[in-house]
Amino acid sequence: MMTGFTLWGLHFSARRIVMGSTIFSSFALLLLVLFAFREIAVDEDGNVAPFKPIGSKTFASVGLTLRDIEFWRLVVFTLLLTVVKMNFRHLDALFPKFIERLFDTSSWGFMYSINPFMVIFLVPLVTRYTKQFDSFKMIIYGSLVVGFSPFFLVYPTILTAISFVVR
Repeated sequence: MMTGFTLWGLHFSARRIVMGSTIFSSFALLLLVLFAFREIAVDEDGNVAPFKPIGSKTFASVGLTLRDIEFWRLVVFTLLLTVVKMNFRHLDALFPKFIERLFDTSSWGFMYSINPFMVIFLVPLVTRYTKQFDSFKMIIYGSLVVGFSPFFLVYPTILTAISFVVR
């Protein structure tokens, strides 16, 4: 049984549609970045000035970027957040089997739905009431909470499993 559709003699399966739309979207974004975005420079007073490249040499720009401490802070920060993001993948991949095997129940769907519900409704509220705090520090604190949430599962009960999902 083949799924998908045929157009102009070509069969388009679901996989081919997803890959094709990804390629099309990436190409459209590339064109947008190349032709629609403008480079600007902002001085200390907040005034916008036309962007003037440092030089015409690409390697000089790359070398300047690699010597910038802020660039390396961003790289380390991104790598640390990648480790935290693995926690969410654990929730997707392993949590359903963990609940089914440990508690002999199929109620993991309800527990799993708690986190997306909280993201949809609580993130805007928390963002609204924490505007006065530094964003970087808020991301660090939130990442610490998410990073330590698997420790709830050291002593597995339904309550600790829900605590892991709520984080």
